[in-house]
Amino acid sequence: MSRASVSSGWVWCLALQLCLLGCVAGAAEVSTEGGLTVRSDDGLFEFKVGGRIHFDLDLVRDDKGASFGSGLTPKNSSPLFRRARITFSGKAFGWEYMFVPDFAQSFSGNLRLQTCTETPCTIPTPGVVFQELYIAKPLLGGRLYIGQFTPFRSIEDNTSSNELTMMERAFTSALGVYRAGVLRLFVMGVGYQTNPTPNTMLGVALFGLRRDDSLANEGFGGALRATWRPIYAERRILHLGTSVSAENPDGPGPTGNVGASLSYVGIRGPQAAMGSTTGGHSARYAAAELAGTWGAFYLQSEGVLASFGQSGQSVDRTSTWLHHATLSWNVFGESKPYDSRRASFKNITPRNAFGALELTFRHEFAQNFDPLTPTSVETVLAHTVGANYYFTPNVRMMANCIFARTRRLDGALDRPSAATFRFQMNW
Repeated sequence: MSRASVSSGWVWCLALQLCLLGCVAGAAEVSTEGGLTVRSDDGLFEFKVGGRIHFDLDLVRDDKGASFGSGLTPKNSSPLFRRARITFSGKAFGWEYMFVPDFAQSFSGNLRLQTCTETPCTIPTPGVVFQELYIAKPLLGGRLYIGQFTPFRSIEDNTSSNELTMMERAFTSALGVYRAGVLRLFVMGVGYQTNPTPNTMLGVALFGLRRDDSLANEGFGGALRATWRPIYAERRILHLGTSVSAENPDGPGPTGNVGASLSYVGIRGPQAAMGSTTGGHSARYAAAELAGTWGAFYLQSEGVLASFGQSGQSVDRTSTWLHHATLSWNVFGESKPYDSRRASFKNITPRNAFGALELTFRHEFAQNFDPLTPTSVETVLAHTVGANYYFTPNVRMMANCIFARTRRLDGALDRPSAATFRFQMNW
């Protein structure tokens, strides 16, 4: 599809939306609080427009002496649009919908270095990638999802990208343990989420191992997440959670296997393969979560044990352990609120007109218990220190300094570091 056709298509789409808004505005309630919302007088129909822009600068210091990792993929520093999304959501005929196109993900060279082996170098073709794209129905006190959505596993994955404590998700998320093969932050399938009590959440999903921009395949998977808040008081929250999931790639080919792949110094830095399936065998995951607030302090931690089926190897299955612990302190005393539906935490609201400052630290570690070759990565350790400045709950600046060490089974090391910055706005 040409650049012109993509652009003209979205011009017509937006023109149609504006036309619809104009047609119903005279007989509906229009609100601009938290985005643009149009609601029919009877409350049966609703249309809302929102969006987010995340503009980043990644400065990566490669380990020039390393024989792998950053030593082989230099010159990763670059500004980039990490996210540029428009969110369409609403209600119709007793059902709900969510439709989120992302323009930043549409350039294959945007997020990570692409080595050009052609002359002349091929320019990536623009397009549109869809993130959340589903129809939902309130059902039995919960919500049924049909389409493309985030499966119920990992507190990091179930935290909005607008509300992450660090710029990138931890190793225990779809940016790490659930990454290799197809990036599985959003998957196509059916899910159900409910809150059995005010302090518990249960979510279950059955899905295929693809999303809208990946190749069709016969893989499938399932996930279940359960959480509990034993403490829920003003400025004091304790969150406990667990999740289990399994995936069966079911075949060879570009998307025929899944595994763990870690970007250990930012999204544009090198990646470390920490185990994967071979021959289309299954992957299994078990995770535990601990998070909470105590006044201005916040803690989030998670551990995942992953098991990957093998074909033609010395072992039937390999195992990988990954964990992270994130700490933050809101300097002016704000406390993070809790999102009961997602079972995760949200951004603070500044107490003062001049904004709010959050200081952050994260420890991450991953170990491959069964490296299959001497050049297999055995351990990855990363520490990140950062700061978030909130102008409002919806506008903030972020800064992260990352120090990483990756070790192969043969003893080779890669010690890169990075300074990353973000200015973000969502509405």
